[in-house]
Amino acid sequence: MKKQISQIKEKLFEITVGGSFDDITELAYDLWGYPASIIDIHYHILSMYPSKKIENAVWDTIAPKKIVPDDLLAQLIEERYLESSISSERPVTIDWGVAESKPRRVCRISIRSQIKGFISIVTSSNNWTDEDSAILESMANASALLFCKMPPAAYDENKLKTVFCSSLLKGQISTKELLLRWIKGLGVSFKKRLCIFCIKPRNEEVLTNFLYIYEHVKRDFSHVLSAIFDYEIYIVYDYERPQDIDILIKQGIFEYYKKQNYEIGMSREFFDILQSKLYKSQAKKAIALGLTNKSEALVHKFHDYILKNIYSCIDSSLSSADYEHPALDILKKHDEKFKTEYYITLKEYICSLCNHSETINKLNIHRNTLRYRLQQIQNITGISLLDVDTCTKFLFIFKIEEYKLSRRN
Repeated sequence: MKKQISQIKEKLFEITVGGSFDDITELAYDLWGYPASIIDIHYHILSMYPSKKIENAVWDTIAPKKIVPDDLLAQLIEERYLESSISSERPVTIDWGVAESKPRRVCRISIRSQIKGFISIVTSSNNWTDEDSAILESMANASALLFCKMPPAAYDENKLKTVFCSSLLKGQISTKELLLRWIKGLGVSFKKRLCIFCIKPRNEEVLTNFLYIYEHVKRDFSHVLSAIFDYEIYIVYDYERPQDIDILIKQGIFEYYKKQNYEIGMSREFFDILQSKLYKSQAKKAIALGLTNKSEALVHKFHDYILKNIYSCIDSSLSSADYEHPALDILKKHDEKFKTEYYITLKEYICSLCNHSETINKLNIHRNTLRYRLQQIQNITGISLLDVDTCTKFLFIFKIEEYKLSRRN
């Protein structure tokens, strides 16, 4: 066995000089007859041999394209399958849960105590010896040397952050404990305030350049989280001060996307990142509301359309007769018969939040005239303008009228 180990180490030395990760996994397969794989710390598949299905749930999900699907990746991270290997320099046995009949023998790959990845062997029995562990360690050491030869940008280190962002926006990260595990694993932190941007093509004609646009997003927002859902790009943006958002927009960083016929929506400000799913919906809704209102704004802010969104929901679910107040009809008929201006006076007074000075300025009348009209309105209709509930109803009615008028125009 010692002679065999010596020969294997000589072969591994040759691989480190002029070979690749594929040479290591193929050597492992020749030695043990079990499938072998090498992944980096971000779960990128660097090599797997043989690259075909072996009736193993995890392996067969990855093998066709040598890519860990996002849903499987999220599961592996949340279940902390590699945690025992991270804490041990020796090879360990890992039960992957979904593949109990074929556990892994896993050894971490480290360079100066910094973990770079893992090498694993899919086994089907417990016939594993200390000599086998020594050989696997040698393979891990050889893999570490190959990591040293890799150029800095040889693989995308942002995939894990993309999965994290996607999981947040789907609401799959729902507890503080799980959030802290992700944050600790990724080494990320967030500032006090958050908002979400949605960048969406206005029509199908521009879908052909969607991935090209996403590359621009990743370049322009390299320091924040981003993810794709269908043909929508989402950015989780964190910042210190409310004015930071206005500064960002004034810099024209979104100008390029607008010129490419993409629309940008922005959620309201929020403070709990676990609520990201809700604010993702707001960012998308802001685009729809902006287009409905024919806004030419560079960024459609959901905050600017909250009331119009409420009015549209009321308008679509109720008929006018359901929410119109009989007092308003009385005033309209009185104005028509006696040529008075009580209806417009009441509207301006209510829309000014019962502020006398502002109403006087809008109507260009004397203060005593306003007092007289308000008293007459109460006498004619029998309502009290001191009643908060009544004034609130009037405010909604007048705002819905404005909304319906803007839709007609």
